[in-house]
Amino acid sequence: MTAKERLLHDIETFDIEMFYCPLKNNSAISAADGYIGLNPALRAEPTVLTTVLCHEMGHFHAGAFYYGYSPFELRSQAEYRADKACTLRYVPYDEMIDLMRQGIETRCELAEAFGVTEELIEKSYNYYKDVELTLEQISGLKTMLDYYRYLTY
Repeated sequence: MTAKERLLHDIETFDIEMFYCPLKNNSAISAADGYIGLNPALRAEPTVLTTVLCHEMGHFHAGAFYYGYSPFELRSQAEYRADKACTLRYVPYDEMIDLMRQGIETRCELAEAFGVTEELIEKSYNYYKDVELTLEQISGLKTMLDYYRYLTY
């Protein structure tokens, strides 16, 4: 299942209303009461739009919202929690490893398989590498690190 398929399901499940609005400094904003405002420039880039929506839905999955006047620490915590939820939901570890074992060898190919940007693949990889790995997953780590070395050169 691609990130976009999961995303469409989640938007319907959470009953999210999306709309385009002019935004100066952000690609999107989300509100806890079920709204996501999107920068109109995202219309031109479907993969970027999917990735931005995955992140915004991460706010809903994690319950990680803040206000414009919130302190920097609160905003960065909420963004981290949204990124983590985005990774866990839309770029699952097991699916990433399965794709690598099937011969998907570049960030570009992984991004295409998930339907997201290479930046989200990189962020997801780093999350799994640094935080999420358990002893049962160590056998997959060597393969993943080998691929990562290939991906970064």
